Amino acid sequence: MKFKKYEWEKRTPVLSLTAAQISTLIEPYFGANNLKDFKLINTGLANTNIQIILNDADEQFLLRIYTRDHHALAQEKALSEKYGKRIAMPHFLYVNENPDRYSYGLQKWIPGIPFYQAIEQADAIGEEILAKNLALALSSISQHRMPTAGFFDSHLQVLPFEQDGDLHPFISYVQDCLFKGNAGKWLGGGLSEMVWGYLQQNQEFFPSQEPATLVHGDFNPDNILVDEHTYQITGILDWEYAFAGSPLFDLGTLLRWQWPAGFEENFINSYQAMTDITLPVHWRKMLKLQDLTNLIGLLNTSRECLNLNRDVKTLIQNTLNENIELS
Repeated sequence: MKFKKYEWEKRTPVLSLTAAQISTLIEPYFGANNLKDFKLINTGLANTNIQIILNDADEQFLLRIYTRDHHALAQEKALSEKYGKRIAMPHFLYVNENPDRYSYGLQKWIPGIPFYQAIEQADAIGEEILAKNLALALSSISQHRMPTAGFFDSHLQVLPFEQDGDLHPFISYVQDCLFKGNAGKWLGGGLSEMVWGYLQQNQEFFPSQEPATLVHGDFNPDNILVDEHTYQITGILDWEYAFAGSPLFDLGTLLRWQWPAGFEENFINSYQAMTDITLPVHWRKMLKLQDLTNLIGLLNTSRECLNLNRDVKTLIQNTLNENIELS
């Protein structure tokens, strides 16, 4: 499937703010009456992102309002402070954590076009450059080792995944999404049972949780910004889903999409050459299994998202139909 995530609806409603309201939010850092213009940025499925233009500055900025989970601000800020010098990621200028309403932060604007646009306009040489630069960007993330697999708290301490008997933690997560959450409703009973059976039958092919590395958690082509002239990666956005785990998770998210001929091979070869990670024999199957759990999570929302549901169901059905051969 070609990249169509930009057509998906937000799982959390976008905040509709007036100029006066935005001015109030940015006043503690930029001062009063300094807003010249603003523009809603239609990227990301959870939060509200607004481009800010000021009266007295040539630079542009981003107002990021955390409408899904205000705790995500603390995580993104901590990640930026710890890894921002080694990973191309947003830098926070100001944060306002408000558990009773919406937390928000002000970031420097990162120039560039989404990776999926860059790959669409690139020639063969450009595709090769993009593959190597993308491998370098991902290697800058997965080179950071973690003590164990799990989610981060606001101070980046790793909280190990809870274990439900002999089930892999990601399979337990899918079970909750399908049969306790909303994913099963959007997927349908028949397809839900197929997914559940497929994951149980193939649990042995889930990647080991150790050794764990830093994982972006949403390494999609719309979260990766590229200089449209040099094809350098200028920024990797949206770190609210980051965790400690297998680097195969980010690989699976990225490679679920349809890429030009030869791109995937160039990317994989470059990635392995830049890291000390050697992909296991059945890595393609392992990527698909990891990404299948990610796709189920995307459906686990109470908000009906017709385009998202349609495309995610197609991706899930494709994974089941492929039934990747062991080799």
